[in-house]
Amino acid sequence: MNSRTAFAALALLGLAFGVARPAAAAAGVRVVPVAALASREAFDTVLTTAVASGDQSLLVPVGLFEDIPATLAEMVSAAKTQGLRVVAAVDVTRVTSANEWPASRDHVVYTHPEWLMVPRELALELSRVDVRSPDYAGRLARWARANAPKALGLYLSPVHTEAAAFVAAAVRRLVERIPFDGVQFDTARYPSGDFDYSRLSLEQLRREIRPGLSADERRRLDGIELFDALAYATEFPDAWRRFRQTQLTALVVRARTAVKAVRPETIVSAVVGSDPLAALSDYLQDWPTWLDNRFIDAVTVDATDAPPPVSPQR
Repeated sequence: MNSRTAFAALALLGLAFGVARPAAAAAGVRVVPVAALASREAFDTVLTTAVASGDQSLLVPVGLFEDIPATLAEMVSAAKTQGLRVVAAVDVTRVTSANEWPASRDHVVYTHPEWLMVPRELALELSRVDVRSPDYAGRLARWARANAPKALGLYLSPVHTEAAAFVAAAVRRLVERIPFDGVQFDTARYPSGDFDYSRLSLEQLRREIRPGLSADERRRLDGIELFDALAYATEFPDAWRRFRQTQLTALVVRARTAVKAVRPETIVSAVVGSDPLAALSDYLQDWPTWLDNRFIDAVTVDATDAPPPVSPQR
């Protein structure tokens, strides 16, 4: 981004405009009405959420619409008329805030609660709850509200291939209908290294590791599993971390492929942690590998994650 480039963020739902993310606000993203798109002196790129309300930017509900909301298409058309570039900010894992749930019962939170990420702290408790019970997602939401710094809502797990396919399909539908110049993947990460301890993820890890174990090791793990559902994750922490990290990368690749299949010239970027090692450790986000292998074209450093500026010495 050159020194002239500045982003304008427009949140769309009921034409209520506002900055869609705290990270965007911290980065100096400006909030403007559609009428201000005519001013090229203020900025030259528009960063728009696919579907948003207040500080809740949601991509996945786009997949519920046969037609993309007309207001979004109109805004993009108006921006392009003024010679502005338009970047769609897409949440690839976060699907809802913990405080305000989607009204539609067709939302993925209701239709596929088994795809939701689970923090380690809730893993044993939720392993005893029917995933289709309203109490399952309800407990996740209550935990998220009580632990706001650790998670900003509920998230889809990259470990589940069906969830990854769902996100990629939603991204593809979006770019098929609207000629975005760029797509920025937001929340392309785990909230922390203590996610995803959902039942399906732990079962998948077990299937990955068990065939390579000796008969004695299998019997030993079977005994531990009788009282600890996290047995494989606990016994094989390095494999568990690599497994989740690889699945996140696979989700990014799948979403990027969906964009490029429709619009090869579209720039695909991702919001990343400022320190590659910390991003890998804290969020299982291996973004240098994404760049090196051209899984994405560029990165945007999360302003809330950047180190404070160093004051000049006198």
